[in-house]
Amino acid sequence: MAGNDFRSAIGFVGAGRFGLALAQIVAENGREVVLFTTLPDRALELHETRRCPDVVPELERLHPNVRITRDAEDLATSCTLVVLTVGAAYLEPALDAVGAVLDGAHQVVHAVHRLEGDALLRTSQVLRQRSCVKQMGVIAGPTHVSELLSSRPNAAVVGSAFPAVIRGVQAAFARANLRIYGNPDLRGVELAAALGQVVALAVGISDGLKLGAATHATLMTRGLAEISRIGTELGATERTFSGLAGVGRLVDAVRREHTCRPLPARVVKRQAAGFAKGTDRLFHRCTVPIQQIEQQAFEIAGNLNIHARR
Repeated sequence: MAGNDFRSAIGFVGAGRFGLALAQIVAENGREVVLFTTLPDRALELHETRRCPDVVPELERLHPNVRITRDAEDLATSCTLVVLTVGAAYLEPALDAVGAVLDGAHQVVHAVHRLEGDALLRTSQVLRQRSCVKQMGVIAGPTHVSELLSSRPNAAVVGSAFPAVIRGVQAAFARANLRIYGNPDLRGVELAAALGQVVALAVGISDGLKLGAATHATLMTRGLAEISRIGTELGATERTFSGLAGVGRLVDAVRREHTCRPLPARVVKRQAAGFAKGTDRLFHRCTVPIQQIEQQAFEIAGNLNIHARR
């Protein structure tokens, strides 16, 4: 398999909301898509009905170019470029399934915006530990599934030290309503996307407590400045935090709480949780399961712990 051969199918690991939307877009662009999931019920539903209304009600029918599989070898032999879109809770099971079959010829781009474990590893570091993949990247930005599927304008950035990875994602994803930018700062895009969620939580709490526009603006601006400093200390490029992965995602996250009622599960978990806690109405205002909120709280605590360690 040639590392720069983008004539092969585009692979997706994860049949969640974001993964299904991106797979649909790539398929509509004329590419063959192999979508791998470890969830048997999800795979069966998608195979038989070509829909998943509980996850993506906006998706009327999955494109014929999308093939569903639970065979990791099938994914590995069919695709050069693989996009990892699993939720944070499913990262380990996904890597258990596909890590051994991915090799140095594959290119893996992930959308897992978290820091893992006590070591606070970025997802690309976890991938290096769990696979032989060398060419990797991260995709992040203020992208909305509903807006993507309704052909409204969206943008994202791919962070990768490998130009071929960036070009491959741009070739597969780019369309009239989706602009894909490139940034060689993989570390910066990963950190901006992960750390920005801490600021989103703080803004959510302040809004829930009705502390006003000045507090909202102060937390946004000073929070961004702080995560930029942390990122540069960890080896990222400062300007990455002023791009789509930093400012873009942050503005998007704090805006969604004020524009979406009711909040869908898996969307804006951190900002929604912050709003709910600030108003002491967690179970009434936030539709996110409490188990997910607890998990996100641990992740955020880990992100915050970066600064203490420095």
